[in-house]
Amino acid sequence: MGNGCPDLLVGYRGLTVLVEVKTEKGKLNTMQEDWHRRWTGSPVIIIRSVDDVETLITAMNAEVHAMAQASVTMQEDHD
Repeated sequence: MGNGCPDLLVGYRGLTVLVEVKTEKGKLNTMQEDWHRRWTGSPVIIIRSVDDVETLITAMNAEVHAMAQASVTMQEDHD
């Protein structure tokens, strides 16, 4: 997409996350900083290693689980 837009749009089990891929010491360029600052959605995730990817997947799994639990609770409240 360019123009500072994050590198990846990751969809995982109903969640969508914007991801910027950088090297260990890589920095956002000016266009990326501007885009991130203007973005009003969830924070852009910066990934620097395979460990970061694993952490993101773990966090997304936890979020999916929490959303499923909330859905069950809301359904029970309406029964």
